[in-house]
This record gives sequence, structure tokens and C-alpha cells, in this order.
Amino acid sequence: MVLDYRRRGAPIAFAPDPKSGHETRDGRYLAIPFFDACLQMRLPEVAGAASLKPIALSEGVYTPLMEDYSGAEDLDPIPAKTEANWLPSPEVAAKWTEFIRTGEVSDTTPPPAPFDLRVDGNVLRWNAAIDPESGLGGFIIYRDGQEIGRLPEKPNTRFGRPLFQGNTYHDTPDFDTPEMKFVDSDKSGGRYEVVAVNSAGLKSEPAR
Repeated sequence: MVLDYRRRGAPIAFAPDPKSGHETRDGRYLAIPFFDACLQMRLPEVAGAASLKPIALSEGVYTPLMEDYSGAEDLDPIPAKTEANWLPSPEVAAKWTEFIRTGEVSDTTPPPAPFDLRVDGNVLRWNAAIDPESGLGGFIIYRDGQEIGRLPEKPNTRFGRPLFQGNTYHDTPDFDTPEMKFVDSDKSGGRYEVVAVNSAGLKSEPAR
């Protein structure tokens, strides 16, 4: 299918996941930067312009289109461009290479810090922004500098890295989003902090 699309000039690439079977695992961490780079190519120079710019295929990176990349140490030379993967930038090409070999895409950016932390007696509530690179894996709750709990206690993600909201077989979020709420069993109170952790294990600054 991808070969047929490429012969028709479609901006598309094939990236098999070496860690999953037919289910969708962590492909979103490659798909997000791919589509983000394509959007940057297409957005008009002037805000509010009537039409998007066409994809500049000449600015992309080409890699061999293969069904199985296991053991493929050298991805050069590539075949004719019409029979090769198209990737929108060298940065995305590097992520693609990492993904087809490891099933992972590295992340070095911590998630945004939680905000609007509210404490009512021993009940904590807060809000958090998304982490588009790796997704929120959960939260760590501290009292007076000591960890007192995690939310969720045990990740319920069935495929791939743990996510706060979980995901389905088809890589869509679970419908029931957990509430950002924690009840401290110790009612003596103290100085609370909440830290977000993304699915790559990186921690945010604390919300106080």
C-alpha cells in the first residue's frame, strides 16, 4: 500500500514497530512529530491565508521502503525516490530510524508542571497540560518533601508505555479519564507538591 502511495507521489512512510504485533503500541510518538513537521510545511506564511502550501517533497528525507528492518544496519543507498519512504525532515528521519530499530522515540523534555493545585483538608485536586512528545504517565504526590502516593497507583495502559488516561487497542484514549485527585490518608496536613511524570519517566517541576 505504501509503495503504491509513494509511486503516486504521496508524502508517506512505513515504520514497523519491532515491539508490537498487530495492536498499536507506541507509534504515536513517531506519528506526532511526523504530522507536526508536515503541518509546519503546509501552514501559510500569513495567518488567515485561504489555502495551505503544498508539501515540498524535495525538502524531505528518503529512506528504503522495506517490510522488515531487523538486521538492517545500513539504510543506504536508497532506491528511486518514488519507491522509498518520504520523511519531512532530518529530525523526523532520526526518530524514524530509532523507532524501526527499538520501537521507541527518545524524549529529553520534561512534561509541563501541574497547575491550579487546590488543597481542601486532606484532599488534593489539580490540573495539568498535555505532553505531546510522550504523554502523561501519571503524578507523584509529596508531603513535606516525602513521596506519599502516585496517581494512578498502577498504570492501566494495556499496550506500550504507561499513560495516565490509558489507551485502547486502536491507539485511542480510554473514555474514562481518571480524576486528578488524591486523598491523603494522613489528615495532619503539611506542605504538598504534585509532580507530573511522562511516559518516558521524565518529571516536571512541582506544583505547590
